[in-house]
Amino acid sequence: MNTTLIAIAPILLTGPLIATTRSRSSVLALAAAAGWATLVVNVLLAVAGLAGLVAADPIGLIAQLLTSFVGAIVLSFSRRFLRADSETRGYAVKTTLLLGAVMLFAGARDMVSLAIGWIASGWLLAALIGHARRWPEARKARRRTLATFIVGDIALVAGLAILGFAEGGIALDRLAIAPTASTTLAALLIVIAASVRCALPPFQRWLSRSMTAPTPVSALMHAGFVNGGGILLIRFVPVLETAPLARLAAIGLGLVAALVGTAVTLVRPDVKRSLAGSTSAQMGFMLMTCGLGAYAAALWHLVAHGLFKAWLFLRSGSAIGAGAPAETATIAPVAVAGIGVAAVAACLALETPYGPAVVPLTLALVAALVTAARLVSEPLLAAITAIILAAYTGGLVAVDHLLAHPSGPAIGGVLLAPAIIAVFMAAWLVQALIFAGRVRPPAALHARLLNA
Repeated sequence: MNTTLIAIAPILLTGPLIATTRSRSSVLALAAAAGWATLVVNVLLAVAGLAGLVAADPIGLIAQLLTSFVGAIVLSFSRRFLRADSETRGYAVKTTLLLGAVMLFAGARDMVSLAIGWIASGWLLAALIGHARRWPEARKARRRTLATFIVGDIALVAGLAILGFAEGGIALDRLAIAPTASTTLAALLIVIAASVRCALPPFQRWLSRSMTAPTPVSALMHAGFVNGGGILLIRFVPVLETAPLARLAAIGLGLVAALVGTAVTLVRPDVKRSLAGSTSAQMGFMLMTCGLGAYAAALWHLVAHGLFKAWLFLRSGSAIGAGAPAETATIAPVAVAGIGVAAVAACLALETPYGPAVVPLTLALVAALVTAARLVSEPLLAAITAIILAAYTGGLVAVDHLLAHPSGPAIGGVLLAPAIIAVFMAAWLVQALIFAGRVRPPAALHARLLNA
């Protein structure tokens, strides 16, 4: 049974009705109904899969649930947000098709379906970025985004073609890859395609230009579309594990993106582009986690980040007219350095089967320690934090049990994870010094980040 077609059936069935309806309110109402029907179908499929009634694909199940949930909320939000828009029918058709294309890619069991969903979702998103057709900036952003996506599409199709010839088939669940030069090339091409989709340097500019899209589209983009790069790498774990060079490339690109994206977030004065920098940083961190071999941690990161970022975008309009944010307490630079040294020492001493996950878990622990002083003085915040941490930990354990490859072989030797953590702690230290007024970033660097 092809569960992916069942998962997107409400979109396929409602599409003709949306395309032929003239009333603006009816069009948006139909799109919202299609979104919620899609979510219900995916929840039922997930329950049936866990009960063993249908063949369950954990990666597709998790990605489709996330996408359908965010999609239903985004389409409902659009009923109010776009009620005065003159292009509601085109918006509704393209947004529902984008939702379906992302879900087709996420649940694909063969290379052809994966490529179709991947390419279609990119072209549909580019069309939505240019939704305001009378706005020259939107038309320009659409053309530039499409040109960037074509680079990723070519890389993906070339990588899939190499794998298809090497395997003699297109099924994704029967990959048995031998470590050869051609499979290493295919893995590198897949990493490039993932980097484009996740807006990693040097492909990150399409994401900041995408702010011409309606805000609901931005929410769906940051919670579902950009996750495609992570899903792609997790889909091709057998390929990555035979190509250390590709994994090192993912680690390097991800590390650079995490640092650059965070720096952009700190200097951008506008909310949406600041959130775009944050997304680029988070996607870089996720690709780096995949390169390290912590696939369960990367997949759960996508879920947690997607939900949080969709919420941030949907509430971004509330920033209009709001005053400057209140100052938040920052940890002393000495304490940051001390925690970093302790984290590196812990990594050096750690020898467990979950070694690849040591970087994300250690940094999460450091973040919790940094906020500990504030949590002690605010019991309600401490309770909420405890609930979130429990939910995050439970989700990570559940994903770890669901995946066929929860963690991959270690790469880079025993010093790689501590070195990465040391880089992040050094960046954190610089950030703390900037906030404390003890360090001033060079004006040229600030201007470059501001216009990145």
